Amino acid sequence: MENNTFKLEPTLKTSTIVHSILKKTNRNIILAVFFLLVAMLSGSFTAYLIVEKDSASTEETLLVKLKQNKKDLKLLQSEYNKLSAKMKEAGKILATIEEKDAKIYRNVYGLEEIPEEVRMAGFGGTDRYSDLLSLPNGEYVAETAKSMDVLVKRLEFQAKSLAEIKAASNGKEKEFASIPAIQPIANKHMSRVASGFGMRFHPILKIKKMHKGLDFAAPTGTPIYATADGRVEKTGSENGYGNMVKINHGNGYETLYGHMSKIKVKPGQRVKRGEIIGNVGNTGMSTGSHLHYEIHKNGEVINPLTYFYKDISPDEFVKLYEESQKMSVSLD
Repeated sequence: MENNTFKLEPTLKTSTIVHSILKKTNRNIILAVFFLLVAMLSGSFTAYLIVEKDSASTEETLLVKLKQNKKDLKLLQSEYNKLSAKMKEAGKILATIEEKDAKIYRNVYGLEEIPEEVRMAGFGGTDRYSDLLSLPNGEYVAETAKSMDVLVKRLEFQAKSLAEIKAASNGKEKEFASIPAIQPIANKHMSRVASGFGMRFHPILKIKKMHKGLDFAAPTGTPIYATADGRVEKTGSENGYGNMVKINHGNGYETLYGHMSKIKVKPGQRVKRGEIIGNVGNTGMSTGSHLHYEIHKNGEVINPLTYFYKDISPDEFVKLYEESQKMSVSLD
């Protein structure tokens, strides 16, 4: 008998993922800011020495040192830009986790949603950074210090929230199994997302329109997996989607799988997360072999990317996110 269940790799709990992100982000940011401050203070000390020795130095020596200082300043600016980019990327990852926390986890386990104003409380004010402005390149130092403080506080707040969720999740494995938490096709190298969620140019209609899911590019015949436990609600051909399957997972969750070459389930059939429900194809309004995948929550389409956490690491999630942002044209 054919085994139609996808064998998932050992998974990471959400709290483990966030702990990993928190640990790495804190360490990297703190080290980066430390070296940034050392570089700035070193530049200040060098400038001080130049002024002190000005009367005893020749014009040629001063010019050499001036050129060196310009090089140091340019290097400092480069390091600052790199640090800013890393902090922005960490902020994006954290924002995704915060969105999951607010819209998925706390809701599933009956916890009250945390208002945005509560999450951001205590982040205002500039007085604490005023002393830094007197340093050489003080604006850079103050801005970086403030950004790091905000990021660290958000991480600490999120860690506390996840600890609360973990405590509330005991004994609720069934509810958790109904959340679409894996990718619908095997995507080991995180390279199969051909188009992301949001406004995209339609390759057939030649207009910009809302793309309600993710497009996974894959050869015809590639297995498609149910992303959560549920009951098959609908199968067959539908305008635009071609051969499609819709699964009701309970708790307001539904998933849709489009452009399939083969359908291997029937309406009313119960399926488990990781079970094969069909194969990738090119049916319906499609420009190439791929799977169109959607998640609906209480009748509204939501970005499937925010739900992929059970079968990927934090680094893989970042890569998947970046891949989803590259294409401005959908495949359907």
